[in-house]
Amino acid sequence: MVELTLLLQLVLGLIFLSSAIEKLVNFTKHVVAVKSYEILPDRFARPFSRVEVAIELVSSLLLIIGMFPWISITFLVFLLVLYSYAMVFNLLKGRKEFNCGCGGIMGDHRLSWLLVLRNLIMVLILMYIYNYSTAQMVTSNFTVADIMQFFLIAGCIVLVMGTLPVLKSIRKLTNNIIKEGSKLKSS
Repeated sequence: MVELTLLLQLVLGLIFLSSAIEKLVNFTKHVVAVKSYEILPDRFARPFSRVEVAIELVSSLLLIIGMFPWISITFLVFLLVLYSYAMVFNLLKGRKEFNCGCGGIMGDHRLSWLLVLRNLIMVLILMYIYNYSTAQMVTSNFTVADIMQFFLIAGCIVLVMGTLPVLKSIRKLTNNIIKEGSKLKSS
């Protein structure tokens, strides 16, 4: 149980960290994404984004290193609920023509109910981690070699998650090329 908890903790920590880093690197783009939800007045989008990205960055780092898991998990669940609320608010109004602004390894996608479901699943995983983590670091039961193996496994999982959309795009592009080739051949 402890091994699964640590692995999930690292995977989610890396997912949130990649998202926070992308939002920092492309901060103006992220502010535009926040504005596109049309929930906050435009003048609050930039300050909100600063606080949101700071919370995501610090919480993901705390989750990865296993310190104060209840704080990091509480803040990450709060962010996921906030993001989901914004998505549901816009989906119910029929507004889904803009990108979610998630960023990182999870990518940016058009708003959909699947994104809300994904966020719910991530909340459930965070609750699982919270339930099975101890008051001290979950990593305290492992050697340095064990922790390095978990980081390697978590990194591979996150890498695979990041490459799946690329592989899907390559598949779509290949299918289009084959279709065009078939049309040219039959002409």
